[in-house]
Amino acid sequence: MTDTPYSIPLEQTITSPFSLSGERMKGGEKRMASEWEKLEKLSKEDLIIEFVRMRHLYGTLREDLPDTCPLPFESSKRTVANGESVEGEPTTEEWAEKIALYGAMHPKDVAFYSCDLMDYGLTEDQADEVCERLHREGRLRLPDGVSYYDPLEGSE
Repeated sequence: MTDTPYSIPLEQTITSPFSLSGERMKGGEKRMASEWEKLEKLSKEDLIIEFVRMRHLYGTLREDLPDTCPLPFESSKRTVANGESVEGEPTTEEWAEKIALYGAMHPKDVAFYSCDLMDYGLTEDQADEVCERLHREGRLRLPDGVSYYDPLEGSE
């Protein structure tokens, strides 16, 4: 477990029935799209990725709370590698790619690091491997203004 708390974007920490993006209503008024309306636009795979990410992050937070905490217990994803417990759980190559492509389009800030995919439950090794491969192949897309940090090249 690291001493640094996870960095969660502000819009994910505020619960509101309305998002920040508006939608035109009768008379030119703007109605804010609800979180439900935003989620129903996600693909089944995107919903699964977000669900696993939230379960993993919840488990990471819940493990740090005392046993007397009334919240349901959930543990974070962990794997034994070389006789040592490491964060994350390897998945199939197909899902690792889907997670990397989704995660890259939803960065925490202006730089995307392969280790950001550990929030989605991947191991550090699998996150590094899939990001490096997708980047080499030119398939790792990022939003405008976000750079990819490649540990082999420094940053790009």
